[in-house]
Amino acid sequence: MEISRQNEVCELLDYYEALLTETQRETMKSYFCYDNSLNEIADEQGITKQGVKANISAALEKLNLFEKNLHLVQKMKKYHELRKDISDLELVKKLDEIFEE
Repeated sequence: MEISRQNEVCELLDYYEALLTETQRETMKSYFCYDNSLNEIADEQGITKQGVKANISAALEKLNLFEKNLHLVQKMKKYHELRKDISDLELVKKLDEIFEE
């Protein structure tokens, strides 16, 4: 699997995993974050390889829809870009406080 795609999906999971079903969450983490094979996941979950693929497909569709509508990953990337350009340490601290709430 392409590393940039793997990182992209793991990033989406960081923001939206709570919105997936437990099965989808575990399947996605196992495949994209822990790099387990479809066969390993199928054996672990007691389902077919095709079932794992279906879970991944449905979860990816949901994650992409969440990002399309909420833009959390995009906003956080922009925040980090802007934050790098700020030289006022006090302002940076205030921005960090806002995002920690």
